Amino acid sequence: MATAAQLLKDAILRLKQGGIDEPEANAQWLLAAVLGKKRLELLANLQCEAGKAEQAKFEQHIQKKEQGIPLAYILGNQDFIDISLKVDSRVLVPRPETEELAEFAYNFVEKMQKKTAKCHKIRILDYGCGSGAIGFWLLHKLPQAELAAADKSPDALACAKENAEMLGLEKRITFLCADSPAEIQGNFEIIVSNPPYIPSGVIPGLAPEVLCEPHIALDGGQDGLAVARLVFREAARLLVSGGALFMELSGGDPARLAKEAVPGIWKKIDSLNDFSGQSRFFFARKK
Repeated sequence: MATAAQLLKDAILRLKQGGIDEPEANAQWLLAAVLGKKRLELLANLQCEAGKAEQAKFEQHIQKKEQGIPLAYILGNQDFIDISLKVDSRVLVPRPETEELAEFAYNFVEKMQKKTAKCHKIRILDYGCGSGAIGFWLLHKLPQAELAAADKSPDALACAKENAEMLGLEKRITFLCADSPAEIQGNFEIIVSNPPYIPSGVIPGLAPEVLCEPHIALDGGQDGLAVARLVFREAARLLVSGGALFMELSGGDPARLAKEAVPGIWKKIDSLNDFSGQSRFFFARKK
């Protein structure tokens, strides 16, 4: 038997020597998962002991982390605000910034319904849905909403379907395999998207953890806006009057994309800041 304190000490040292970011947090999350505890619960009782099977499992986890595999892939899940999603190498790991995007969209719907004093059906399109994080959380918060979850990756859609079933949302979702937003038909009050937005030339220099994620979910073309540009163009066709588009982009890109707006279509175009104060989210409301 070995105590949690002993196991963490050795694991943290190995991760530090391997150049892994946040070695303490990574080791703590991995050991907590092996022991079936919450991270804070583990930290409150570092003298708890791990048996041989648990030690072996923890060793496997640490070896994967030393290879640069994302923590969420090792654990097999990722929390997104107040829901939990299955994630693996088929999909991008949802980031905290994406939680902010989802909340911006939710707050817009809430304000829209208060103005009309109605709770009418809300049709949402999540383009590039990946694991389903944004769209599924909006369905979780908006019982009157229906979702079209679209992605060009069949593997990503398969993961999204598994999450929809796990969350009990599948009856309110239409899944679409679409290489481009131009293939999508319908009318929507809300479009949300976290498109690939990393310039192609930057990708080889990314951290090993990021390079483990699907290339298709990272590569935004030469200037990082190739997919976002398509989504913005097609949103003009897909949104109803008064409907809104919310996209997560790289810092500073919302202003670049806003310059490409077709005159006469949009009532308002804006940049929204993330929690660090960086201009990251693109907002456009149709006339």
